[in-house]
Amino acid sequence: MKHSGIIAIVAALLFGASAGAAELKVMVTGSMASPLKEIAESFAKRNGHTANVISGITASVTATLQAGDTTDLVEVTSVGMDQLEKEKLILPGSRTEIARALIGSRPRVDVHDEEPACLQHATSHELRSRAQH
Repeated sequence: MKHSGIIAIVAALLFGASAGAAELKVMVTGSMASPLKEIAESFAKRNGHTANVISGITASVTATLQAGDTTDLVEVTSVGMDQLEKEKLILPGSRTEIARALIGSRPRVDVHDEEPACLQHATSHELRSRAQH
């Protein structure tokens, strides 16, 4: 799995030379918080380490690092990562995309109201179909 591979590589770099157990500190945000927490904790347990997983929103994770706190691994939005990279708060070249999420919406249409400008491209068939449901 790509995610556990990233955790494994980071942990090997951080803890490879140490003989004892170490603590892996991971800061995560949003929808990746739960899966990355599970992966980090599973990795740490299998390898005799512990995982301290801190979750929050990108703004709070970024502010924590800007205030001088440190972490072994950080996951934030691309905008947040751009900021951390610009401020040299992550290692140069360590940035890796592990997921991509897109979302879109389409407003509901009441065919009895005037058609919104954003739906002028909709066909009359689509509008009739909606009116029947």
